[in-house]
Amino acid sequence: MPMSNVIRVVKNCNYTTLSNYHFKDKRLSWKAKGLLSTMLSLPDNWNYTIEGLAGLSDDGVKATNSGLAELEKCGYLIRKQLRDDTGRFVMMEYTIYEKSIEDGAAACSGAKATVTPKRTNGGKQGIFTVMPKSANGKTANRKSRSSIKY
Repeated sequence: MPMSNVIRVVKNCNYTTLSNYHFKDKRLSWKAKGLLSTMLSLPDNWNYTIEGLAGLSDDGVKATNSGLAELEKCGYLIRKQLRDDTGRFVMMEYTIYEKSIEDGAAACSGAKATVTPKRTNGGKQGIFTVMPKSANGKTANRKSRSSIKY
């Protein structure tokens, strides 16, 4: 029987530590697993738009949007349209979960990151801040994870 070799790198820079929950979730396609892993690994100043995420691969906007829809369906992502006082669309809020909230135990104990918008420049520019949350719902890390101009 042939053996496989796995060549690993020294993890002293440019790496991400992720939970294994989504990797082992058979409901997710490889596209959704890769997209979620990528979203969880993005730097502090990342642009959380479909176009920004699509720009990371050659899959395009439609494929990226279908991957996001799959993550929503399986409980790893919640997208919420935010509107101003007049009802006009302002920006999209993303809540990204490392463990699916569709899994009963995960809803109580899963870590999540919430992309919370803040408006500046009279509402013309939105800034998203991703704040990791602990199991009890309190902010685990006050450092901003992502800021985006919308």
